Amino acid sequence: MNEFLLIASWVVPLTLAAFLFTRLQGLLPIAALPAMITAILVPAGTDLELPWLLLGSQFGLDTADRIFLMFSALIWIVAGTQAELTMRNRPGFRRFGVFFLLAMSGNFWLILGQDMANFYLGFSLMGFAAYGLVIYNRDSEALRAGRIYLAMTLLAEVALLTAFMLIFMHTQDLAPTPRQIAG
Repeated sequence: MNEFLLIASWVVPLTLAAFLFTRLQGLLPIAALPAMITAILVPAGTDLELPWLLLGSQFGLDTADRIFLMFSALIWIVAGTQAELTMRNRPGFRRFGVFFLLAMSGNFWLILGQDMANFYLGFSLMGFAAYGLVIYNRDSEALRAGRIYLAMTLLAEVALLTAFMLIFMHTQDLAPTPRQIAG
């Protein structure tokens, strides 16, 4: 069950993004509930290895991850509730909701990913999906802010990918320990 919750935390918002087009009421705050349940119920030290996924995926939850996941889920629940209450009838809300759910999924994915590939994929999904939130209004100010945000996100992506490649070249491991990195 714990392993299921580790995956459901980020897969549920990702999957619900596809169903947002059916106009389900209250979907945005509900999507963060599996992550909150994971943070509360899954014991620290729980690990899940999926050698068949990507280059061998590892998901887990330690004490620091639990705290970060709990606060992140709480923020996403509050933000989702606020969005549902104030933006539900605005044009483009479904588009906003899809980007919101994708950013949420990426956020939870990077928290629970215990290897560099999954952290990077979650970080990328969160970063690029948030671009859709920045340009939501589609006025000139939002589009200018979006261009700046996208440039900064791309720089962060390059820096993170470079750091991960250097770490991998040094450790030959996608989930290095602090001792390996320090060596």
